[in-house]
Amino acid sequence: MAAADGVKTSTSNMLNERLEFEYAAGDADSMEPVTEGLPGTDGASKPTQRIRINGQATIQESDVMASNGVLHVIDTVLPTDSGMPISTTLANHNLTIFKQLLVDAGLEDEFDDMSNRTFFIPSDQAFEQTEAGRYWIRQLKEHPENLRNNAALREFLEYHVVEPLIKTCSLEEKMLPTKAAKDVRVNLYTTNPLFSTVMNRATVNCARLVHFNEETCGSVVHQIDRVLDVPKMNLMEALAANPDYSMFLCMVSATNLTELLGSSEDDDVFLEVNEWYQETLQNKDELERIIRAHVLPNVICCTGIVPSEWPFVRTTETVGGNQLRLNRSRRPEIENAGITKCDIVAQNGIIHEINDVINVQAKRGTVAPAGSNTFPSFGSLARPLSFWFK
Repeated sequence: MAAADGVKTSTSNMLNERLEFEYAAGDADSMEPVTEGLPGTDGASKPTQRIRINGQATIQESDVMASNGVLHVIDTVLPTDSGMPISTTLANHNLTIFKQLLVDAGLEDEFDDMSNRTFFIPSDQAFEQTEAGRYWIRQLKEHPENLRNNAALREFLEYHVVEPLIKTCSLEEKMLPTKAAKDVRVNLYTTNPLFSTVMNRATVNCARLVHFNEETCGSVVHQIDRVLDVPKMNLMEALAANPDYSMFLCMVSATNLTELLGSSEDDDVFLEVNEWYQETLQNKDELERIIRAHVLPNVICCTGIVPSEWPFVRTTETVGGNQLRLNRSRRPEIENAGITKCDIVAQNGIIHEINDVINVQAKRGTVAPAGSNTFPSFGSLARPLSFWFK
């Protein structure tokens, strides 16, 4: 067993858990005569400090040789993270806000008894950086007495729990049921332009998995970089609820495409009133083409948009059949537009706000209406445009 005086050395056990070794703090009882038996020594007995593991167990007898390995006898059982309940795992990984919400809601024992579950737990920083997270932090500080048996808090906490147990190697792009009886969507992305089929990044409702596969008793914990807030509206309702999206909503209604955004399928959209808008509104075919150029039949979160340069240009196809380039410089970009607000999650899709109308040409064989041009630039508009991925 190798250890250096005053220095911690480490390794991993067969559960892939970290073991740290260091000499025990020296009182007289921690010293015992042993034979070093290392290359270059004379094998003489001399006092040597005992080695402690993870600050919990002390090696009583070391280097017991067997035919297929070596044994070290310790004075106590080492606890394992995989045998700990979820509340202990949260404490060990400094996920203190989520744990305190469990305690104040009176749900700690219920969560500890769960098995065959996947927990998506936001970091404390994730709580501080999102509106929903800050709301629950305020409740913890100002009204902790109102959190016991709180139905909204229970739904919020249970929305972070999925059944069954799924490690990252088994994640697939699909909807997963939560204990709150609402689904979350898992997406997989690659950040390697050479190997576009090798997925090395995962999100759940566009929250990125930053630490993963922490085993707890009968379950697994994945740490995410934002809280999962239960979406209350579909895409059409989300557009109607925000006055910044009123123009795009008007365009959708004018082309009778409301079913596209109100269905259970996943989709997304944008705009602002001016002369161009009024002219375009008169041509329903052109208007529908514009709207379909801003809707994707698949979910792409901002974390899945990474830098891509020729010849490894990444594209995605809209419901109108247009190919749009995806890239990232200072911010995520879709064709000629920059995304200014990411990942507004609805029940049936995601909205991204963009700073320009996506400029796409009519398909070959399509004759543009007389007097019409390609889209003008709307980069100078005061209000952002909304871009909706299905």
